[in-house]
Amino acid sequence: MVNAFELPAFLQQGLTTLAQHATQNQTEISGAPFVLYHEPVNEQDAGAVELCLPVENAVPQSESISLKSDRAHREMFVTLSFQQVQEGNLMGAYEKIRLLMPGKGLRAEGSPREVYFNFNPAPEGEEAFLDVAFTVVPQGCCGGSLTCAGPSANPANPEHLC
Repeated sequence: MVNAFELPAFLQQGLTTLAQHATQNQTEISGAPFVLYHEPVNEQDAGAVELCLPVENAVPQSESISLKSDRAHREMFVTLSFQQVQEGNLMGAYEKIRLLMPGKGLRAEGSPREVYFNFNPAPEGEEAFLDVAFTVVPQGCCGGSLTCAGPSANPANPEHLC
């Protein structure tokens, strides 16, 4: 459980830990790290979050690191620059997606995520920094089966560390 003030340190420490675990177990990082928000996180409320790092091959779990598979899914997302995040547009991106989903016949399934492209200590203002993303399924869908949620999972790379 972390609040908004604790989140940057949690992400930096967690990413370092996951990357070290991947290196120690001789596997490559295969994608951008992402954070799943299982509960709201803000200045007043601490919420459950999960930091994940896609990896090429399965690695042993540890006390604080688990290996999970992320099945193929459809996402609706908004990309923000570092400057847009600094200007306070992050929550607006979540709201924009929530407002657009019904008009496209979609609904959210599971926890929203932020996908981080740039962990540069001094990112360029207009450079793509992160995606705010929701896994989506058709409205009235049968609860996320592969038939409803989209194509079958890609067995070549379903793993990520969390």
